[in-house]
Amino acid sequence: LAMTFISVVNIALNFLLVFGIFSFTGFGYRGIALATASAMFAGMIMCLALFRRSLWKNIFSGSWNVSADLVRRIFLVSWPAALVQLSWNAGNIVLYNILGRLGEASITSMAALTNGLRIEAIIYLPVFALNMAASVLTGQNLGADDPGRAEKIGWKISLSGVAFVSLMALPIFIWAEGISSPVAKDPQALEETVRYLRISMLSEPFMALSVILGGCLQGAGDTKGVMGVIVSALWLIRLPLAFLLAVTAGYGALGVWLAMVISMCFQGIAMTVRFRNGRWKEMSP
Repeated sequence: LAMTFISVVNIALNFLLVFGIFSFTGFGYRGIALATASAMFAGMIMCLALFRRSLWKNIFSGSWNVSADLVRRIFLVSWPAALVQLSWNAGNIVLYNILGRLGEASITSMAALTNGLRIEAIIYLPVFALNMAASVLTGQNLGADDPGRAEKIGWKISLSGVAFVSLMALPIFIWAEGISSPVAKDPQALEETVRYLRISMLSEPFMALSVILGGCLQGAGDTKGVMGVIVSALWLIRLPLAFLLAVTAGYGALGVWLAMVISMCFQGIAMTVRFRNGRWKEMSP
C-alpha cells in the first residue's frame, strides 16, 4: 500500500514539477529529484500514520532497553546486505563511465541503458516481491525447525519466478521496438534500446534465480554468501568484461550488453549452487 501511494505521488509530482501547470513553468530536470524526495517523505508520513493505527503497535509498548547481543546479531546479518547495495550502485556508476568512453555513441548508449532498465522494471519489480516472500517463508520454516520445507518452498518460488519472467520476456523480445518507442524518441536511441532489450531478455530467467534464491539465503541468515556471489559477478565479471569488450575490443555498447548478460547468468547459476549445497540450513545469525 505504501509503495503504491509513493509511486502515484511520484508520478503526479513528476509531471507537475518537471513540466509545470498553468502559469507555473516547472523546474525541468530538477523537478525529478524534488518529486522523488517529496514522494518518499509523503510515504514516510503515511507509514507512520498506519503504524500508529496498527494493532501491532502493542508489541512496542514494553521496554525499549537496547540488547547488545541483539544489536550484534542484527549487524552481523545486515552489513553484507548494505555492502551489496553500495557495491551495486557504485558498479552502475562505473558501467555508465564505461559507456561514456564510447565517443559519439556514448550519449545514445547511456540513453538506451536508462530506457531499457525502465522497461525491464516490468519484469524485475514483481521478482523482488517474490524475493521478499521467499525470504520470509524461509526464515519462518527454519524457525519452525523444518529446513526441508524451507528448501521445497525456495525451489517452488524460484521456479514460479523463472516461468513468470520467461512469459514476460518473450513478448518484450518479440515486440521490443514497439515497447521501446514511447520512451526512446530518437531513432538511434530507439535502435540501441531495442538491441539492449533483446540481449537482456536472454538472462531474465537467471535474474529470477539470483533474486529469489538470494532472498531464501538472506532469510536463512546467509547474507555473506549472497554478498559474495553478487559482488563477484559485478566486480570480477561484469565491469572488467564490459570494459574489455566495449573499449579494448571495440564492440561498443554491444560489449556492455553482453557483459551484463554473462555476469547475470553467472550470478543466477552461482546462487543456485549456493542454495543447493544446503549449508544455509545450519546457519544462525
